[in-house]
Amino acid sequence: MRDVRPVERLIQWLRRRYQSLSARMVLSSIVLVLLSAAAIGIPSIWLVQNQIDVQAWSLVDQGAEFARTLYNDQESELINLALITSQRPTLAALVQEGNTDFLSDYLEELRIAAELNLLVLCQSDGNMIASSGDPVNGNICRPSESRSIYIHEDRTGRRVDLIASQPLEIDSREKITIIVGRSLSTDILLKIAAQTGLQQTLLIDGSILGTSFDDPSSGIAILNDEEENGSRTTGTTTIGGIPYFSTRVTLLETPGIETIVSLPVSEIAAARRDLTRNILAGISLVVFVGSFMGVLLSRAINRPLKQLAWAATRIERGNLTKPVAISTHLREVAQVGYALEDARTALHTTLKELSDEKAWVDHLLESIVEGIITLDKNGRITYFSPGAERITGWRSEEVVSRLCDHVFRCVEVGERFSEQLPKPGGHQKIRIWVASGRQTTLAVTGAVLSPQRNGRARIALVLRDVSDEEAIRRLLGDFLANMTHEFRTPLAALAASIELLIDQLPDLSKEELEELLNSTRLGVLGLQTLIDNLLEGASIETGQFRVSPHAADLETIVMETIGVVHPLAQKYCQNLVVDLPDQLPLVNADERRIGQVLLNLISNSVKFNPPEAEIRISVSQLSREVEVSVTDEGPGVPDEERVNLFRRFVHRGSGSERAEAGAGLGLSVVKAIVEAHGGRVGVRDAPGGGSVFWFTLSVADVNNPSLQKIRSDEKKP
Repeated sequence: MRDVRPVERLIQWLRRRYQSLSARMVLSSIVLVLLSAAAIGIPSIWLVQNQIDVQAWSLVDQGAEFARTLYNDQESELINLALITSQRPTLAALVQEGNTDFLSDYLEELRIAAELNLLVLCQSDGNMIASSGDPVNGNICRPSESRSIYIHEDRTGRRVDLIASQPLEIDSREKITIIVGRSLSTDILLKIAAQTGLQQTLLIDGSILGTSFDDPSSGIAILNDEEENGSRTTGTTTIGGIPYFSTRVTLLETPGIETIVSLPVSEIAAARRDLTRNILAGISLVVFVGSFMGVLLSRAINRPLKQLAWAATRIERGNLTKPVAISTHLREVAQVGYALEDARTALHTTLKELSDEKAWVDHLLESIVEGIITLDKNGRITYFSPGAERITGWRSEEVVSRLCDHVFRCVEVGERFSEQLPKPGGHQKIRIWVASGRQTTLAVTGAVLSPQRNGRARIALVLRDVSDEEAIRRLLGDFLANMTHEFRTPLAALAASIELLIDQLPDLSKEELEELLNSTRLGVLGLQTLIDNLLEGASIETGQFRVSPHAADLETIVMETIGVVHPLAQKYCQNLVVDLPDQLPLVNADERRIGQVLLNLISNSVKFNPPEAEIRISVSQLSREVEVSVTDEGPGVPDEERVNLFRRFVHRGSGSERAEAGAGLGLSVVKAIVEAHGGRVGVRDAPGGGSVFWFTLSVADVNNPSLQKIRSDEKKP
């Protein structure tokens, strides 16, 4: 028995070798090269041979088309010669005179000059008047005969002439036609063969009329080897050891008149054989070299590839701290290792920088009060900053990828946000509805991003909420208009009263004099109150407002204020009612400032109170503070107006001209003075209708020495 153990050991060795990457790369490279060579070589040989044949037949078709064009050119040239000849006045004159001798001589001159084979004049009845050139039969003038080809017999045999006809331009009623012709002889075939580079064989009704071959029998061989190939007639013939490709075409659009165009393809066949041998030799060389190089490269690349794979795995898992170390003598593989190490270092550095920059940019965008958004070319939002979220109330995830016109809805009906955007570098104010349903005025500044990021963002917009600024601007305009009115009205009344006193003082009664003086006093009081409020408002705005609270008698402040404002209440037929407790503690107050508070509140109630109504001034003690309230019987203050009631330039909406008068500063001054004393101020509905404006003051410390001194002074007679 044969020992099978060596065979088994060989098989096992081959299996172990095949399991290694190096062996697999060697075998795979050899197989791949062989398959690639076969996959490329066989189709390439077939494609080259087929392409050469296609190009050869394409040359034949092009030559055939060129030959047909040359024949058509001959026909067009004859038509032009016939037209030019028919327009000669001398010819027309000779025909009208009927001078046959001169006419024949003139036709001969024309034929020779135009290099024609025949020139014929025919009558309308088919009779020939005169001719020049090759002898012709009378049937050339018959209307039923073809006007492109004329076939006739002469001494040399059968001939074919290419003819053209034109009517002669004469005044005679009889129609005269001139016919010109040129023979389709062997000379023309040789001329066309020289121009096309292809042999020509002319056929008439399937019979050979002439050929450009040196041996006329070659044309017969070409004709015998033809076969139908689809819509055309082609043939492949070998003449004198030279292969020819040929095709048949119809000439002059006349059935029976054809030419066979033949192309010698001996050089093409030789080139096809040479290309096939070269391709096979090149493929064999590529197979050998590729297999050999595959073996070498597989062995050289195997070891460092493992190291590169381990390094790439570390990088993929996010371990960018350990360097990439590759041990190899192959420069290219080493360069890959160096490039991977450079990429690791750059990626580690870039990620750290990007992380730091992103954190800085995010912090910067969050700290910017203005909103920043970006739009793509279609008007869709691609970025929505935290500032834009604060201004509009929309969250970024709610608006990104939506059209800006769907997010920013303009207040004005029919307007679109995208149509209101400013040009780059410009700014525009746009009124929109925000998420809460509130109207907001935005100052929008636009810029075009360059370069565009991945084609997504095209326009950057900076949004700033200028609603308060617009409101202040409008309020300032209203304030200036009110101030003009508020100063002009009392000044005009004062001027009228003083003028009346000057002009009619001796004639005025005591009652009239008192009335004029009271009117003057009220005008001065109104101006003084207005100026005090303006001064207090200015000092509050500039931060210079100060109060000097100390222990003060609130009853005294109330009664003095009542005395000042009583004439104003009498003017509008209103009653002032004071409701004070029997025992009222001293309060911490600046008498002049608190008096101004009471004056503003009572004057405000006078504006809104109807005639014959009551204004009640009440004081009540609440633990360690005292509440002072002014109650009127006016229309009251709606809830929606109470939020902004104590702000500057705000007027209560009652509809009356008297209520709308004033600078809009009184209640804001009241609030500032009370809060400077550490108190509170507000408004509530009065029982039965009207409003209650109230404020609080703290009770003075009874152990304060200055307070005891005040009380002792009050007890003195």
